[in-house]
Amino acid sequence: MGLQLPATFASSYGDYISYPENLSHKSTYAGGLRSYKLQLDAVQSKLFSTKDVNINVPFRDLQQSGNAFDKQKMRDDDELKEWLGDRSAVDPNALATKRDPQCRFIFIYSRHSQAQLNISREMFARILSYHQVMPSYLDFVSVFGIHNHFREPRFSGFRDQTLLTKNPKLEVESLGRSGRQFQLCWNLKAPSRWSEEGTLHPGPEKWSLRQGAFHHQFDVEKGTTLWIITKPGLDIKDRVQDVTGKTGNDEDRKFTTPEQCMKSSFAIHLLIGHWATEKWRQYFQWLEDKIEDETFLLVYDARGSGGNSQIYSSSNLQKAQELEEQTSEATMALQGNADVLISLKNFYKALSENNDFPLKTICSSDIGMFLRQIDSFIYDSNMQIARGKLLAQIVAARKTIILQHFQSQTTEKMEGLTISMQRDSTTLRIIGTMTFLYLPGTFVSTFFSTDVIKYQTQNGNGDGSGPTPHDGSYSALAMNRWLQVSLPLTFLTFVGAVLWFWIVNRRNLKLQLLPIIQSKLQ
Repeated sequence: MGLQLPATFASSYGDYISYPENLSHKSTYAGGLRSYKLQLDAVQSKLFSTKDVNINVPFRDLQQSGNAFDKQKMRDDDELKEWLGDRSAVDPNALATKRDPQCRFIFIYSRHSQAQLNISREMFARILSYHQVMPSYLDFVSVFGIHNHFREPRFSGFRDQTLLTKNPKLEVESLGRSGRQFQLCWNLKAPSRWSEEGTLHPGPEKWSLRQGAFHHQFDVEKGTTLWIITKPGLDIKDRVQDVTGKTGNDEDRKFTTPEQCMKSSFAIHLLIGHWATEKWRQYFQWLEDKIEDETFLLVYDARGSGGNSQIYSSSNLQKAQELEEQTSEATMALQGNADVLISLKNFYKALSENNDFPLKTICSSDIGMFLRQIDSFIYDSNMQIARGKLLAQIVAARKTIILQHFQSQTTEKMEGLTISMQRDSTTLRIIGTMTFLYLPGTFVSTFFSTDVIKYQTQNGNGDGSGPTPHDGSYSALAMNRWLQVSLPLTFLTFVGAVLWFWIVNRRNLKLQLLPIIQSKLQ
């Protein structure tokens, strides 16, 4: 026998596949809901599992006795419907057959940050429609799944929907929903070792930033609590089990009254806040160690002192750039965390001052204690933000030094090349000078060796007497003529070369001075 449901809720849940356009309470205009629907359609293949064998959605529901939790893993949509109490497949009027548990946890997870969520699109839409989850949660969930460019640490946000006066569209008395509730959606980032995500990587320690998306509903009249936690891995699920299980504190797992439910919800808030802040110190220490390993020699480099300097290349510059980006992104992610925690604090502070909040007086001390603990998370985050900013400045400064060393190495190579060219130029200049000096004499000697001028006959003296051609002979007249022609010609060649050099040098000087003169005249 199905429970009596309002027609608004029955229609909304019956059309669950069109989430969020089917919501009973529409917190935004129809075009905005349609935009969310199109956004979900666009990322469906990358966000949700397409293989039934991978589907696994853990539920953790408080038993009616309030003493323990029932745990179940949903492997398909039929199991999910049965768990929610939807037996419409047998009886069309049995959309719901049992009340909501006083506290429910739903864990939507993936194997790692670049894997699809272990839930189908149909199951996801059914869960969010059944619990009437605000559409803003899609903004936080859509960063998961398969992405070509992994930029999830750059997105942070906090959304709330507060309805402290009775809303007929959300009131479902048969399910234990009063219609007076608030909903929160937010995300936080935390550093994680790769091995913590279930994949063991040999070699040096490696860290990465991982994100969690959280949804929380609280019925301020009934105390009914809902948590939907989406993130890679199930580490937060294990923590929730520790807090709400037999080993947890008694006050953190009591759900008898709305006051106790509110206090127990604060314990989960603090659990999430602790997860998001506990490992930033180790992460920045890891970054500092990487920076020291890569840039240690920059501070103690013996360049210019005669020592053995490190040779820097473009790969050193790229590594420094990568470290700077890692540090800046970590600082930005941590700043996003701090802003989200501030928004969470401001929400509960405003809630405690709202006269329509029925637990305003009875929970005032618990809210005050909770806000102080959130302040400690914010303080720790701000301290690490300052550390991250300083680290980013150090990396930027050392990257500049690497660039300077790289340029210095280039300059040294150019200087060596210049010296080598100067040596070659000196050698060529000597050769050119010697060639210049010998050129006129060589020309004259070549000219005198032709048949144009003859100082000796074949017999030696021109009159048939004297030595034979095979005997040695000397002609003073030929030597005098050679000197008379060669020396003036060498002198004229030298004067011409000097004059040519002077003319060219003067022309170049004018070309250099012309822009200066023109600028002064202007």
